[in-house]
Amino acid sequence: MAQNSRFAIGIDTGGTCTDAVALNLPDRTLAAWAKRPTTHHDLSQGIALALGDVLRAAQADPAQVELVAVSTTLATNAVVESRGCRVGLLLIGPAKGVDLPVFGIANVRGGHLIDGSEMEPLDLGHLTESIQSFKGMVDAYAVCAAMAFVNPAHEQVAARAIALMDPGVPVLCSYETSKQSGLEARAATVVLHARLMPFMEEFLDGVRRALESHGLTCPVRIVRGDASCMDMVEALRRAGDTFGSGPAATAAYGCHCALAPDALVVDVGGTTTDLSLIRDGKPTISEEGSQIGPWRTHIRAVEMFTVGMGGDSFARPAQVGGGRLGIEVGPERVRPLCTAP
Repeated sequence: MAQNSRFAIGIDTGGTCTDAVALNLPDRTLAAWAKRPTTHHDLSQGIALALGDVLRAAQADPAQVELVAVSTTLATNAVVESRGCRVGLLLIGPAKGVDLPVFGIANVRGGHLIDGSEMEPLDLGHLTESIQSFKGMVDAYAVCAAMAFVNPAHEQVAARAIALMDPGVPVLCSYETSKQSGLEARAATVVLHARLMPFMEEFLDGVRRALESHGLTCPVRIVRGDASCMDMVEALRRAGDTFGSGPAATAAYGCHCALAPDALVVDVGGTTTDLSLIRDGKPTISEEGSQIGPWRTHIRAVEMFTVGMGGDSFARPAQVGGGRLGIEVGPERVRPLCTAP
């Protein structure tokens, strides 16, 4: 490869395989590709192996790589498989029942009105009691107050109180993750971001170590579920934005290779099967937010339908009705026999 060659590298970490491609710049032709099993015990290993393969195949020097873009289905898979950290949710405002995947919910009096004025003062006594009840029991906090996207003052006070009373435990506020109305959807959005933070932290650490092992110092961009990108710092705080990251990257590719302006993109992975739609040569985007499992959120992503069934899905005998025996597939995944020692 010529000394003046320039490359961009794309990496996709799925539940089964980690893929890497090297793209020639500026003509955007494929220089090389590689595939390695995803190493769940240490994600950096699979990423580093795929990176090494693709750098060698493209005859690329690390100094010639100008950008690394990363997509992943790890957040999607975690939601499908009902995995995530223990989240304590503080709901500030009128007491309202919500059904969310959290360790516990504390309703605290306070919140604001649509004009930004206080609905009622923040109940600091109940706030501190609630934090004390969660202390040592949760891995992250999510805070959602009425009209916080207009006036986030009560969420900011709650976040400061958590930092003082339970230092070191991450806190996410709804005003950081949503600028739209709808308390339930904002609560679901901030909860899913918080719930996925440990997966994203582990993943980003793996990416960082893999790049360092090959001497790559170029900028790194993480693909969001709406096919836009963010840096690694933002990705940690907005882990939920990577929901649909893999399908978004697939849909973006589909826009370039489809033979018609309207097309259906079907992506069968090891854990899930994802379907997305291309209209007028562009991925269709859920502008108002995505339905993630049973929860309506404000997370912007490609419009897609995800089924917890893929190449590695656990299949087992099951009663299907009328006394008949059938097969139940997923959503759990297992190691394929063909890769077992």
